[in-house]
Amino acid sequence: QEYIELIRRDKKMEAIQHARKHMTPLAQDCEETDQKNQLLQLLQHAMALLAFGKSTTIPLYNSFMDIQRW
Repeated sequence: QEYIELIRRDKKMEAIQHARKHMTPLAQDCEETDQKNQLLQLLQHAMALLAFGKSTTIPLYNSFMDIQRW
C-alpha cells in the first residue's frame, strides 16, 4: 500500500527505495517455486506502475491504483 501511495504522490525514487527494501526481499527469500513466481510477477507489475503512472487507463495497472482496492 505504501508503494502505491508513493506513486500516487509522484514520489518515484521513494517508491523504488521502498520496493528494494520491502518488496524485493519477499520474492528473493521465498523458497516455493510457484509462490516465488507469483511474487515476482506481482513485483514486475508493481514496478511497471512507475512507467505507466497513476493516470494509466490500462486495466491491469489501473486496478492497482484504484482506491477501492486498498
